[in-house]
Amino acid sequence: MAEEPPRMSRQTISDFVMDHCTTCAAGWTRNGSKGEQVIYCLLDREPVWPDMAACDRYELKEGLEIPDMSLPASFAATAAECLRRVQKPTL
Repeated sequence: MAEEPPRMSRQTISDFVMDHCTTCAAGWTRNGSKGEQVIYCLLDREPVWPDMAACDRYELKEGLEIPDMSLPASFAATAAECLRRVQKPTL
């Protein structure tokens, strides 16, 4: 007899789970035909908590690269100037 498929999550999945568990070497993602999704941790051998916020076993899947999310220097300079203007006392 065929095994029953895992229960699909209808809960909102945290950004941490989407950013880390889906790119982790121990992560395994299954998708249903109606948009349902279940993400398993192969270390725990069970679905991850949908509201998980941290994990100390993260390891990037082989062959994946983390995109450079740093801000350009021009943005940092603009932000610093805005901060100076806000902090400057008005007479």
